[in-house]
Amino acid sequence: MAKDIREEDIARAIDACYDAVLAPELWEDALARLACSVGAVHTFFYPRNPDASDPNPLDPARPIQDLPASRDYKPLLGEYLAGGWHLNHYRAQRGAPLFAAGRGVIIEHDLATDEERKRLPQYNELYLKWGLPGFAALGMSVEGRLWAVPFMRGAGQGHFTPEEAERLEVLAPHLARLILFADKFALARAQSGLDALEGVSCAAFALDWRGAVVGMNERARGLLGRDLFIAGGMLTAADQVSDHALQNLVASLRAPGPHGAPARVFVKRAPREAGAARRPLVVDALPVNGIGADIFGSTLALLTVADLDAAPVSLEPSLRQGFGLTAAEARLASLLADGGTLDEAAATLGIARETARTRLKAVFAKTGTSRQQGLVALLARLARR
Repeated sequence: MAKDIREEDIARAIDACYDAVLAPELWEDALARLACSVGAVHTFFYPRNPDASDPNPLDPARPIQDLPASRDYKPLLGEYLAGGWHLNHYRAQRGAPLFAAGRGVIIEHDLATDEERKRLPQYNELYLKWGLPGFAALGMSVEGRLWAVPFMRGAGQGHFTPEEAERLEVLAPHLARLILFADKFALARAQSGLDALEGVSCAAFALDWRGAVVGMNERARGLLGRDLFIAGGMLTAADQVSDHALQNLVASLRAPGPHGAPARVFVKRAPREAGAARRPLVVDALPVNGIGADIFGSTLALLTVADLDAAPVSLEPSLRQGFGLTAAEARLASLLADGGTLDEAAATLGIARETARTRLKAVFAKTGTSRQQGLVALLARLARR
């Protein structure tokens, strides 16, 4: 390792990475600093495929382009994927057995001789093109998931030596903890999301990277029973057609690449004991993404479940607090939101039609609407929130 690299530089770089767990926008600079601390120019997190027989060495459930990488390395990753350089890659093919045999660190000279590298297309047409001849990687397993953390050296920095590889091993426990801590914080964020949805009377389940349920709020727990239950960790519907649609929804979320809007799933329910039909449960997916999301892929999505048989949430408190409606005006507006006509609402409230019309004018003025259709649309948006 370069003599001007000091242990305190490595320690400060590791501290910066721990800070990035809490503030994901810091990852690019933190990893650039970590690479520099060991005499390299780039480093990144590489999710290894758990299926050793698959020719693709990347875990298809965790897109590498979405994972943390040091600043300015993403363009090379783009070419790495677009050009198919990750397929039949000598570093993955020869490095994986070494990791499986217990090696914690591999370096370029473990994988190819100087003479052989002259003929390897990945080395000459990709890495030398980008000015990155030197390579080392740490391998680890975090709660059963395989990871590698490669370090790339630029021109003039030379190759990693066996002695430097031994010193790199001290980073492995920290890197594994970084992934583990990021997982835990992601699950905590997912639980916060569940709690927030509970606060607006929305049942929700949190799914992990496998599609298994890792959390739920009280409303979701209340929906579990003979029609919807958890089997083998997976949210499952008793009705076979419904379950097929539900599992396809979860599988679509796990698929690599960009996603469109996930399909809505209707879960058919058995009749009540008295024979009365029951409306289906409606399942929607909220994929976890964005800068505050789980960048290491621990949390996949939140599934929200609406019970069409449940009593609707009253809009009256929100109308009174948000728009200053009186109790009588809020009650009238709520009846109209449920699809009733003005005459039906007046009859329900036991008031004259003209009294209802007067109250409705006051509701229009306070809500900034002018017609019943616009009021109903506003109340529908409020109900969704």
